[in-house]
Amino acid sequence: MTSAVPIYFKPKDGMPTKMNTYRMSSLNPFQPDRVEKIVKEVVHSHLNETTQYDPETAKEISLTMTAELRDRVKQLEFER
Repeated sequence: MTSAVPIYFKPKDGMPTKMNTYRMSSLNPFQPDRVEKIVKEVVHSHLNETTQYDPETAKEISLTMTAELRDRVKQLEFER
């Protein structure tokens, strides 16, 4: 059985080389609207109108928020 797309081709020097196998487009491209929704959910869950700035808790809140954002966006499994 022959393939329509050759695995190897021979350039002018006659030496066989492999064809490129990378894709230029993603099967699951980045979708900013989905990420924006996650960002809004996380920010609203950690910060509200009654949240007061405190240097001690600000560091903890920011670390918690960024970790949650990272994990939730990774679950979307964007390729690029």
